Amino acid sequence: MSFEQSMAFTESQIGLFALTEDAREGQLAFREKRQPMWTGR
Repeated sequence: MSFEQSMAFTESQIGLFALTEDAREGQLAFREKRQPMWTGR
């Protein structure tokens, strides 16, 4: 995989991750200064 392809793939995966419940929980827990409660979703 070329560097350009790997960067495009990484960016797409980051975009998908940002849509998960765990991503929202992580951001909320950080703002509330508490440990996150991960669900695996």
